[in-house]
Amino acid sequence: MTVRAFLALLVPLAVSASSPSAQETHVLVVKTADAQVISDLSAGFRSAFPGATAEDFLLNDDSAADLPKHLANATAVLSVGPKAAEEVARRKPTAATIACVPPTLADPNRQGPVLRLQPPVDGILATAAWMGSYKRVGFITDGSQKERVELAKVSAATRDMTLVPAPVASAREVVGAVQGLMGKIDLLVIDVTDGLSLQDVQFILKAAQDQQVPVLGTSEGFLKAGAAAAAAIDPRNVGAEAGKLAAARAAGLFDPRRFRVMVNLVATQRLGMTVPQDRGMVDANILTLDTDGSDLVRGAAHGKPVADTRPSVVRQGRLSFPAAALSSGVRAAEVVVEVTVKANGSIADTKVVRGDPLFSSAAVDSLKEWQFKPATKDGAPVDGTIRLNLKFQR
Repeated sequence: MTVRAFLALLVPLAVSASSPSAQETHVLVVKTADAQVISDLSAGFRSAFPGATAEDFLLNDDSAADLPKHLANATAVLSVGPKAAEEVARRKPTAATIACVPPTLADPNRQGPVLRLQPPVDGILATAAWMGSYKRVGFITDGSQKERVELAKVSAATRDMTLVPAPVASAREVVGAVQGLMGKIDLLVIDVTDGLSLQDVQFILKAAQDQQVPVLGTSEGFLKAGAAAAAAIDPRNVGAEAGKLAAARAAGLFDPRRFRVMVNLVATQRLGMTVPQDRGMVDANILTLDTDGSDLVRGAAHGKPVADTRPSVVRQGRLSFPAAALSSGVRAAEVVVEVTVKANGSIADTKVVRGDPLFSSAAVDSLKEWQFKPATKDGAPVDGTIRLNLKFQR
């Protein structure tokens, strides 16, 4: 049985016969706090309903009584966090709903359909395989997520890896688990984020570095602390995926399909690693690429690049924020553009894959200032395509 088939058995998907048109859609985001990650989730969710009206509702003790009125006017609802999710589910709205909840607090029986705020486990193992030919992978994760460990074992086996799991009951046990794994593994995955202090992370990285073991974390914080790589969610992408699930009236428990891989090129060089740089973007020694894991393929041993490459960004231009968006009150958006780069490095064509229409023209115009390295085949430049995630923010 393939990993995808195994996942399909675990997470049934119920799809409605039709979804409301953009003209009829009113999008509601219910939240219990104001934070940048929540704003990004909200922006991504709204992007799944082009042309729809949108509203954010801050849930607290004073506003809770007004929630039913707002739910009655909504056709699609995103609830962020367990308290918001359970309050929305308790009201039993007729609108299509989806909740975004931290993994250890997700409970679809109480919260309705849930998209967990964590990268997909198969994507994590795909990243590990893409980084190099590692045969023994330590996998530290929350002990309550037993199905995640089983999925990791299956995913590792399909990539000719042996998973060495180390479930922990709390963040306090992570440091001890790392010490127990050293000498038994070639690469370490830390799939725990909540409760870890900066000192904990620094100790983990030092212990792994002493043994020349690369660390792959599942939050951007690990990368900032000096880990070799991170496979983490991108809130905007998660929000957009939540919007698609809500529009389809999906039911069940989900992990995001898309995630972001970030590689610390200084840390990998220090460990003697050479990771592929034929795609993605490099800024301040950080290689970033957006993926669903299917295109993460390993070249020769320990990530030596394959002969054929895709186009890459040489110089990134400035993104011009459109005036029409400012006048509409929009302060952030993301546009995904597919660029065809000719063999001489010039742009042959641009195609907007998804994103807010207000920003599409600005995204295409901004690309005129970018410089690209062409794709290669058997070492020679050829025409090729590259997909870019362009983020606008004011």
